[in-house]
Formats: sequence, C-alpha cells, structure tokens
Amino acid sequence: MANKKDIVKAVAEANDWTQKEAAKKVEAVVSTIKKALVNKEEVKIVGFGTLSVVKRAKKVGRNPKTGDVVEIPETNRVKFKVGKPLADAVAEIPTEDDLDEVMDEIEETEEIEEAVADAGIEEHVEILD
Repeated sequence: MANKKDIVKAVAEANDWTQKEAAKKVEAVVSTIKKALVNKEEVKIVGFGTLSVVKRAKKVGRNPKTGDVVEIPETNRVKFKVGKPLADAVAEIPTEDDLDEVMDEIEETEEIEEAVADAGIEEHVEILD
C-alpha cells in the first residue's frame, strides 16, 4: 500500500463496501486524527503506534549557499512512536543479508545438481532440501 487510494481500496475489499463508502470512512478516520493532533491531543492506536505533537525549539542554523547565520523559528511537528506489534512485524521482514544467504544456498544447490547431472549419476543421488 503506497497511498490513501490504496488504503481505500483495501478497506472497501475487506468490508465488502463500495470504494465511495470506504473513502468516507477512511476520510473520517484521517479527519479525526488530524483534529486531535491540531488540538495537541495524543492519538494512540493500540498495536500500531502513537501520534503526538512535539514542539521543536527555535535554533540557529546556516544558509548552506551563503554561510550566513539564520534563525530557525520554533515549530510544531508530528511525532510517531511505533507500537510493539508493528515494530515486531517490521523486524521480521527479511533483510538484504538474509536474502543473500538464501540466494547463496540456492546457487550452491544448483551447482551440486549441475555437477550430478554432468556426472550422469542422478539416479544414484538424492538431493535433500
């Protein structure tokens, strides 16, 4: 899922709703979260995470082109703290290293199978997974 349209489609399919019905419900959820954050209320979605408003203090920075010192004003930002179930689910996604290991094992298996076939001894060798 990459965007709101994809979420609406998934919600519609999961609930046997039209996309128009699902869009209203998704928009209601988004609007409710937005209103809470604008009122500086914390939004907790159990199993997903917590959204809150944090104040970023004013600070001094530099203009990268000119090197001039500039004052960066105080701002409000949305902070997201991931919930444990979501964090755990994301942690289970295979890393590139995991995939590299699997590919190495596949290549080794293919090389062994090729060597067995080249030797003409397939009927005498059983390659186990």
